[in-house]
Order: sequence, then structure tokens, then C-alpha cells
Amino acid sequence: MNQLIKGSVLQNIVTVAAGAAAATALNGDVIDLAGLEGAMIIIALGPIVAGAVTSVKLQHGDVSTGPTVLTDAADILGSNMVIADTDDNTVVVFDVRKPKFRYLRIAVSRATQNATLTAIAIGYGARYRPTTQPAGVATKVIANPTSGTA
Repeated sequence: MNQLIKGSVLQNIVTVAAGAAAATALNGDVIDLAGLEGAMIIIALGPIVAGAVTSVKLQHGDVSTGPTVLTDAADILGSNMVIADTDDNTVVVFDVRKPKFRYLRIAVSRATQNATLTAIAIGYGARYRPTTQPAGVATKVIANPTSGTA
């Protein structure tokens, strides 16, 4: 069995700094799905202030002109997820298989009170293996681990 990383591409789509406590809208970095079967987007929620009105949805399109710019962005039907102000320190996951468009991104609505989050995307099902990870992603493959000095 192959290790997951060899057929996947990881991408930090909302950094800790970008997802810091705020009550503003936020678009994640665009995820390029060229050569991939799909992507899993993992959103880790941090502190959410009582009364916060927060939601996250997926958008897709075929024209990207920058890290967070998806020129023809359209909402994906049924993708909106409402995040309760009691959902501190939980995880929200989207898994998009066989997308109809090349690019994806998350769009986060943070209104009334602060909400904190980060997000990563794991593009999977690469046609060509092993994959090359983008800048900012460090990996270490460990096969048949044994005890010893780390």
C-alpha cells in the first residue's frame, strides 16, 4: 500500500495569521485540482466569541488570477455550513470528489463577533506520482518505523 502523501498535494489555504480572531469575511487560497481526483478541506476552528454569526461555504470556477482570487467564483450548491458560537476547537471537513471545475476555495463569513480558524486542503488521487508539495509544506515519509532517537 502506498503512503497517502505520495498521491496527495497539501496546501495551507488559511494560515494562522490570516484566520486570526476577526469579524470579517475571508476567502481561502485557491485550490488547483488539475491532475487530481478531488480535495478534502479541513477547517480547524479556534475560539469563537459568544454571539458570533459564522458560516463557511465552497466556491468553484475555472479562472484564477491570484492566491485568493477566483474570478468566476460560484457557490457550490448545498455547501454552506453554519458554525455555532459554541463550536470552539472543533473541525469542519468538506470532501469534493470529481469536481466539475478546476479550482476550489472556501469563503468564510464572520459577522458580529470574532471567530478564529485555519484551513488546509489535501488534494488526492493524483494522476502522476509521487507528487511535489508546494512551497510552505514540509513532509517526512517514514516507512516501517522502529524505536530510537527521534
